[in-house]
Amino acid sequence: PASLTKVVTLDTVVKNVDNLNDYSYISNNDYARLIEANASLAGIKVNYDYTLKDLLYALVLPSGGDAGLALENYFSSQGKDLSLMNSNLSSLGIKDSHFTNTTGLHDESLYTTLDDYARVVIDTLNNADAKEILKSYRYTLDDGITVRSTLRSLENYFDEITIYGGKTGFTGEAGENLMVLYSTGGRSYLLILASAPGNPYVANENYHFIDAVSVLEYLYK
Repeated sequence: PASLTKVVTLDTVVKNVDNLNDYSYISNNDYARLIEANASLAGIKVNYDYTLKDLLYALVLPSGGDAGLALENYFSSQGKDLSLMNSNLSSLGIKDSHFTNTTGLHDESLYTTLDDYARVVIDTLNNADAKEILKSYRYTLDDGITVRSTLRSLENYFDEITIYGGKTGFTGEAGENLMVLYSTGGRSYLLILASAPGNPYVANENYHFIDAVSVLEYLYK
């Protein structure tokens, strides 16, 4: 699932944290690990105390792996670990998925199915804080940094269809993945696309977006 994983992280955090105004941070060593892995970053500051709410926006909108590791640090400080993510899946009756990190960096033991992932998204939307994060296109953190959604190129593409949130994901192994929340005709829909054979950092290879536009145009017509 690549960075689609971050919605699973979002769902896990909001269900297991009592106060999203608690703080966490990312260390220099954490940043070095992410840079070595060529992870996507939100650009949060090292050793700066961010609220968990800010970290969740930095995690989801620009797909910040740095925010993901800061959230992992919070779990560790509370004597908890990433098994919470898989416990959360079990509570939803999900059996064909397994997660090993908060960011979606490639791991042969990190996997899901489209049906399982849809269940997680729907569960996430049941939480008001998480839903607001998924529906946002930009947000200013307490330190003044403004983070923007990787979906913003789709934000105003359609007049008849409102795209009100979602998440992108990409690794070389996973391909291009996309989850889109949209509404039309008074109804809301969830579209999940996986394993497009492109690279979003190469011109004209954003095939997950191209596919989404094709699907949405077809469905509307």
